[in-house]
Amino acid sequence: HARGVLVAMLRATNALAAAPTQNAAIQTQRLHLLDQFIVEFCSRVEAALTQGAIAQYVQQEENLRAVRGRLHLTQHLRTNLVDRSHLHCRFDEWTLDNAYNRALKFVLHLLRSIAINSSTKGIVTALTHRFDQVQDVVVAPKELEALRFDRLNRRWQTIFERAGWLLRRLFPDVRSGTTEGAGLLFNMEQLFERFIG
Repeated sequence: HARGVLVAMLRATNALAAAPTQNAAIQTQRLHLLDQFIVEFCSRVEAALTQGAIAQYVQQEENLRAVRGRLHLTQHLRTNLVDRSHLHCRFDEWTLDNAYNRALKFVLHLLRSIAINSSTKGIVTALTHRFDQVQDVVVAPKELEALRFDRLNRRWQTIFERAGWLLRRLFPDVRSGTTEGAGLLFNMEQLFERFIG
């Protein structure tokens, strides 16, 4: 019970700095998501983005003025029988707008609404701008869990596991448990001083 109270104390003193450590086996709780865990999640996403965002080829069809990809002859004859200035083409486009990035963007919007500290909100907002090319959609936890990872995007897997907890409103706790999560160290003297103050 005392450790559960500690989460509430950390939430009340939301500006308290934390030192990130290695991963730890922790429990989850549904009461509070501490800003420190939001910042830690954002730093993991930022680090993964430096190695490249998840992008995929998506098949597109457009009526263009020049050939791009392959000419889709049947559709071209239907569409451009009279107007011969356009060509109906089918092509693959390398895009960031895919299910993975839509889910991440939705989680970031959720984190921004949960964060208390203005600097935390700023960190989340800046990171969300990295996904400006991605559509805004609502993502259910089951949709996020259905995403598959291969050798090209496996480095993102732990980030999406944590994003899944956040969507299910499961937040890291201060107690030890079975879930692999971020370890943070707090200066307990400062915590008690700020909480009592």
